[in-house]
Amino acid sequence: MKELKYNLQVLFKRKELYLSTIILFLISGIQIYLVIQRNLQLTYNSNNIIENTKTAEYLYILYNNDILLNSLVILAFPILVSTIFSDSFWVEKHNNISVFLCPRLNYKKNVYSQMFITFFVSFLLVFLSLMVNYLVLRYIFGSGNFGDQQASLPFLLKSIPGFFLDSIRLQNPALFTVLCITHVSVLCGLISLLCYSISFFIKNKIILFAQSIIFIIFMEIICTVLNIGSLSIIKQMQVMSVYSMIHVVILYLFLLAVSIISIQYSLSKRRYLL
Repeated sequence: MKELKYNLQVLFKRKELYLSTIILFLISGIQIYLVIQRNLQLTYNSNNIIENTKTAEYLYILYNNDILLNSLVILAFPILVSTIFSDSFWVEKHNNISVFLCPRLNYKKNVYSQMFITFFVSFLLVFLSLMVNYLVLRYIFGSGNFGDQQASLPFLLKSIPGFFLDSIRLQNPALFTVLCITHVSVLCGLISLLCYSISFFIKNKIILFAQSIIFIIFMEIICTVLNIGSLSIIKQMQVMSVYSMIHVVILYLFLLAVSIISIQYSLSKRRYLL
């Protein structure tokens, strides 16, 4: 498909792609460094006896509460990935590129290609940065629900009712970690897709880049007012929070529906280009 090929060429020429990628992996790397530093300090007590070491599933960036970078993930990751390609339509429109593209590319297919790239690239970059963080810590600190001979278990070995996939955490902590990373990556991808769909109606580029955090805050207010905290994006991007798979599916469908409705409405207003 020439529309997909064209948009991929545009993507790889964008400095936002490389800047966001560097920052995502930099945050991941900084967290690894801080974890290692902290564990070196805790490894030996005054009697030079191993004190306490958690496994990677309890040290990686989404779970570790000792190194408070999970809050940065909740705010920074959606903003970073939404700057990669979600403004592609806005750039085409305001630089009059769409005028030259219309005779060469199918307008609707071009929009759908941009939708796919926006979601997939955002999902992939978040997933890879979080997985690298987890895998490096797994290589250093190991995996599983266990403690060494001289260490007390660093976590509670019982299921906490209501916590997302907590029964899986006890049976297979590695699978639990991969599922949580995938969930957060999908959320970031859907937020980026939503930003792309809303860009059809935004004229100010500053608002365009700020819309992800504006939407997250708006959703937080709505969920608080309506007492549906389990659908909060901020809550669902935290591993140890009370929400279920039903809430996850509802949030996915809501974000996807808003994106598709916005894009279809925009396409209907531009029938002369179809």
